Amino acid sequence: MTRGQRDRRAHSCAGMLRGKEDELRKITKLRCVGALVASVAASALLLGGATGTATGRAGPIGPDATIKMVGGQNSPLRFKAPESVGEGDLLRVVNRTNPNQVGPHTFSLVRHDVWPLRSEYRDCEQLRPGTMCREIAQWHDALGPSPQANVQAGKPGWNKKGDFQEEGDSFFAEAEGDADTRVVSREGGKLHFICAVHPFMKGKVPVNPVN
Repeated sequence: MTRGQRDRRAHSCAGMLRGKEDELRKITKLRCVGALVASVAASALLLGGATGTATGRAGPIGPDATIKMVGGQNSPLRFKAPESVGEGDLLRVVNRTNPNQVGPHTFSLVRHDVWPLRSEYRDCEQLRPGTMCREIAQWHDALGPSPQANVQAGKPGWNKKGDFQEEGDSFFAEAEGDADTRVVSREGGKLHFICAVHPFMKGKVPVNPVN
């Protein structure tokens, strides 16, 4: 082999080595990027598991308090509520009844002075004009030629009590297990609520201030 041939072969080998080095650098860079992405993803999963959600569905962090819709064929329909809740608590409202037996429910915050009287229950559950039940149905867009029955009414949080002039916070539960979780505020000092489908279902829960 002549000196020129050896020089050309050496130059070719050096080029191949530089190509290999460039390829190795690319592979190493890709591996580093992959490791970084995996680390970020793992951190996101950990943070997601730590913070949970406030949608009322199953999550890593549970609510601070729960109000249940209970009862059926063998027991009266009612709200099963805690003695009190705290300002800033996550309050979960969940349906524990069989809709095939008792139908749907609403959990609707209203002013105490618009609660239907016993003598008004029949008109209210039939959604007749001038009843609070009809007002609540309108909050949920459940009336008219194309009723939608929106699940949620009002703004985020459990605090706004409605009446015949203003819409309150409300939740429509159509199926067993349906739930809605929102943050409780101190506004009003007490939550008054009724079911627009079963107006005899009503209750109240004091809201304790933050210590």
